[in-house]
Amino acid sequence: MKKYGKILYITGGTISFIMGCIGIVVPGIPTTPFWILSLWCFSHSWLVAYEKLNQNSFIKKYVNRDGVSLKSKFTYIATMLLMVSFSVRLYWGNKAIAFSLIGISIVGLIFMIKHIKVIDKKDINKNN
Repeated sequence: MKKYGKILYITGGTISFIMGCIGIVVPGIPTTPFWILSLWCFSHSWLVAYEKLNQNSFIKKYVNRDGVSLKSKFTYIATMLLMVSFSVRLYWGNKAIAFSLIGISIVGLIFMIKHIKVIDKKDINKNN
């Protein structure tokens, strides 16, 4: 049973990593949450992939709960809202998809505002 669990974690981590990569170029698909899910899956199954993925600076700061600068947080939120607005405009003909995207973006916005910690620049430079 343990072997099958490891295979499931590796498969889930690989699929979520690929979805995150697709999210880089396709508006409306998030990148970082998929990569964090990959990190979690790989931490239970494939430590080499976990270490490699954990080298990404944003994911590393998020996982270590160090926080980001206020400018970075604003940039993340503005980029997310810009991409969602493009996606909503693209799918406006299909109201169900458009309103689903709006709802998901509101959840993402609330999450980013509440859970991404802001720290001073001097603390960011000290942690790197």
